[in-house]
Amino acid sequence: MSQFVIQLPAAPLLPQEALPDDVQRFAGAQAPPQARMMAAKGMAPLSPWAQIIALHQIIHGPEPELAKAAADTLATLPAQLLEGALAIPLPPVVLDTMARRLMSNGPVMMRLLFNPNLADATVTHIASKGDEQITELIAQNQARLLRAPDIIEALYFNPQTRMSTVDRMMDFAARNGADLHHLPGFKEVLAAVQERSPTDEAAQAGAEAVDALLQQAVAEAAAATEGEAAEREAEASEGEGEEEEGRSMNLAAQLATMSVPQKVRMALLGGQSARAILVQDTNKVVSRAAIRSPRISEKEVLSFCKMRSLDGELIGYIANHREWTRRYQVKLLLVQHPKTPLAQSMSFLKMLRANDLRQLARSKNIPQAVAQAAKRLTNAKR
Repeated sequence: MSQFVIQLPAAPLLPQEALPDDVQRFAGAQAPPQARMMAAKGMAPLSPWAQIIALHQIIHGPEPELAKAAADTLATLPAQLLEGALAIPLPPVVLDTMARRLMSNGPVMMRLLFNPNLADATVTHIASKGDEQITELIAQNQARLLRAPDIIEALYFNPQTRMSTVDRMMDFAARNGADLHHLPGFKEVLAAVQERSPTDEAAQAGAEAVDALLQQAVAEAAAATEGEAAEREAEASEGEGEEEEGRSMNLAAQLATMSVPQKVRMALLGGQSARAILVQDTNKVVSRAAIRSPRISEKEVLSFCKMRSLDGELIGYIANHREWTRRYQVKLLLVQHPKTPLAQSMSFLKMLRANDLRQLARSKNIPQAVAQAAKRLTNAKR
């Protein structure tokens, strides 16, 4: 692996003067349309190495139809041709194009990761999308992890990365001074990771449980659409409700056995059921991770706003989240919540409808100042 940082240029196209003569004939700016079409479909008489470069140029070229044809060709090239192309050094931008379009081709991705011309930005993309085998391989390259901490973040947020791998990687990163302060609860997670031995059997068992739950959540999210979810909800019977309650209790029991780092990652990457439990965790690092999950939905935000026991800090976080508070129902629920900061409640009051203001003016479950303000606004509108 090269000790130098390989960066990708802003423009993916290779300069015309850098293209081999045979590539220029079929994929250069002055190449005839028929020749470019032949190259896009993989029919040009080119060596494997030149053909990959030609496809790269056409994929990033100005002709959408040809670009799509070239991308389809690259995705279906035989393994022997790809191996032949990778046997000769390819520019980093070409390797990046291959990585982004051949993620499902395990053998090619393995070859790419050992390529000395592979840019750190490309490895970051692979780390965010790769399977368990790929993520494990990336995590083993400690020199690259320290050089490009973004790779660590990508691995952390990839549900395919094993929890034991994450623990080991976080511990290594901290011991070597990697800057990961932007990861949710990094300091607390790190402290918990370093307190236990990597060979701790209980920790390993917990890591395996997290892996299993994460995979289950990812599979459920991929299989279920909003329409399917609504249909299941409409057809749910009393027996199914009891079964769902049993699953929720089982999940809560599993989550209770996890360490803080495992709970945090589960809160960030798991499913809605896990977040509904973890957002109420007594450890603020865990509950903060749940409310900051990149996978959180507006439906979840509405359910959190209805939780009277939810920590006031989390209610304040929701109230300051502009994207969520665009919804009228979120604003109304926040005004109705006794832990919403007074300044936000007063601000949201001005945006509420007259009938909701009248109900708030009579409510005994909100701060008196909010109820009085609602009454004043009601009288003013009259």
